[in-house]
Amino acid sequence: MRSVLSLFTGICLAVSGMAAQVPNRQTPPLRVDADLYRFSGADSTTFVEIAYGFPESALTYRKDSTGFTAGADMALEIRTEGRTVASRSWSIPRTIPESLANLAAQNILSIETVTLPAGEYTAVLFCRDRVDSLRRDSVLLSIRADVGAGDVVALSDIELCSGITPSEDRSSLFYKNTLNVIPNPGRLYGGGLSTLWFYAEVYNLMATGSRDVVLRAAIVDPSGAVVASSSKTKPRANNSSVEYGSMNVSSLPGGSYVFRLSVVDSASSSPRVLASGERKFFLLQPETRGERDYGPPTGSVDEFTLMTTEAVDDEIRKITYIASEPERQQIDGLGDPLARLNFLRNFWQGRDPDPVTAGNEARSAYLDRVGQANGAYTERGREGWLTDRGRVFILYGVPDDIQRHPNESETHPYEIWNYNDVQGGVEFVFVDVLGFGRYRLVHSSHLDELRNDDWYNQEAKIR
Repeated sequence: MRSVLSLFTGICLAVSGMAAQVPNRQTPPLRVDADLYRFSGADSTTFVEIAYGFPESALTYRKDSTGFTAGADMALEIRTEGRTVASRSWSIPRTIPESLANLAAQNILSIETVTLPAGEYTAVLFCRDRVDSLRRDSVLLSIRADVGAGDVVALSDIELCSGITPSEDRSSLFYKNTLNVIPNPGRLYGGGLSTLWFYAEVYNLMATGSRDVVLRAAIVDPSGAVVASSSKTKPRANNSSVEYGSMNVSSLPGGSYVFRLSVVDSASSSPRVLASGERKFFLLQPETRGERDYGPPTGSVDEFTLMTTEAVDDEIRKITYIASEPERQQIDGLGDPLARLNFLRNFWQGRDPDPVTAGNEARSAYLDRVGQANGAYTERGREGWLTDRGRVFILYGVPDDIQRHPNESETHPYEIWNYNDVQGGVEFVFVDVLGFGRYRLVHSSHLDELRNDDWYNQEAKIR
């Protein structure tokens, strides 16, 4: 049996509220959180991601001329039938300058990947403290490599995440399918992480018909009661699709829950579940729960505190393109100006890719696109971000190619935008039906957008 092990180097994501551990401070136990996600691979193989993380403060530090140094020696083995079929070892060095020893530490977070033929495997992840070799941990994960096999609708494993954002950075460790997917291998939420993000892939959608399917997401408490849910209708435009979203868990009591994602057939009078998956997660909440406080400690000032009510309302309108359905529902119920400001602050804090830096790069990039859309796609007094072309630009960025047809005798003016790296290549078609410069989206091959394959005859062609 042959397998190919493709492994990436680790990176760090900042986690606030944790002091860097140095030799004169108590070091917490070395405990590695690990989770495993299986996806359908090429030629009946299964592509496996193993996400792992642990706080850098759990390492033993030694003082030297550069400050405090530490490290972790890592190893991964894939075993089947008593044999090791793939293995790799690597090191994660850490150095903290003495001048920065009291700043917030980081969480070491990384992913290893392996492509496996069909079969049963065990993955063993080892971690050993380089300074104190007696401090070590290991995690065993069972792998059944059969995802997407057969001719029935199937789901990949559900990846629970701390954040998902659109991305064009293929060099990112967490990039996949035009998204930056930050895993949460400990599946622990609460505190500063009030939004549960999820990612999954659906396979063999055409196997049971061509009617739409319904994607249902739910959070189930230990008694089996559904405490939060959302759903959306999905056309079977392709045989497979990428599904991701988020659910706000800040209002739930602390404890253990199950996140469930189901693919339901909408064609039947009594809808049947075509595929379903579950993932357990844990929620930590303060022992005493009063009115939820989204804001910073009393006396502190941030960029949101200085915003006017009008500016807050304007930005809340503009973030609806990227807000989840639960967040949009929450917006509808926010009447008090302070509640709206606090919501906006929490919204962007949950999407901050690097909380250590002073600004929020995700917010800056998004609002920059809004400004560009206003400059390029304003139509007869209508702000550019409100137009169809502006919305698509904000969500997907600059197109790789634009075909403009402004003056053809047999058609209304229309444009075709192509994105080569979105869902394997998609197009958006905008038509100025009335001839007043107001372009309307009439067709897209993007899985989550309006589709009309006969757009040319129905919308563009002058009749």
